[in-house]
Amino acid sequence: MEDSSEKYIQGKLPEKEHSTFEGKLSEEESKEMAFELGVKSGVELAVKAELKSKVAQFERRRSSRKIAPWQLGVAASILLIATLTFLLKNGSQGLYEEYYSPYPNFEVTVLRGEDEGALIAQAYKAYDEAKYGLAAEKFAEFLEQNSENVPSRFFYGVTLMEAREFDAAITNFNLVFESDPNDYVDAARWYAALSFIKIGDHTSAISLLDQLENSDDFGERAKKLKQQL
Repeated sequence: MEDSSEKYIQGKLPEKEHSTFEGKLSEEESKEMAFELGVKSGVELAVKAELKSKVAQFERRRSSRKIAPWQLGVAASILLIATLTFLLKNGSQGLYEEYYSPYPNFEVTVLRGEDEGALIAQAYKAYDEAKYGLAAEKFAEFLEQNSENVPSRFFYGVTLMEAREFDAAITNFNLVFESDPNDYVDAARWYAALSFIKIGDHTSAISLLDQLENSDDFGERAKKLKQQL
């Protein structure tokens, strides 16, 4: 029975055995089989935004073998749940894209007389040119010897966001918080909140947004974003 169940779920039973197998199932066993079919054929692909393709496959199977009406209901429910999960997840991603932009560099640049060969000057030059991968390398190298340099720590966090390394970015923004007071605390909270949104941690994001409500630079944006979460 166990071997037949596995073949049934995988759609590998011959047509005659398929009908015989279904006829021997109790109502409870039928529900379990339907659930397994739904999970296998619905959730994985739905989360990957391939629902249209899956529906087409399901219709082809429906025309080739007998499926009870309640099985269709179970499968449809699972597809619905998967679709809602996908949409909610991507809604958060949309908020991130709407509110995120790299922080403008008001720090050291070559044009302000810095030695062009200096490591920190190279880091900010790469940042200004949107070469964030190179900027990240230079900031990281600089911070190895200047770990308490708050501006470099902050901009390094932004370059990590550009690299989609959000956990590492949050870690660096937290180090900026710990150095409070400084000129980058509010900016670090804002970018950390966006990073939390990107990884799906809305609770942490809202906590940071609450702290920004009275910020001159980020207050209005923080209030608006929090309402949308």
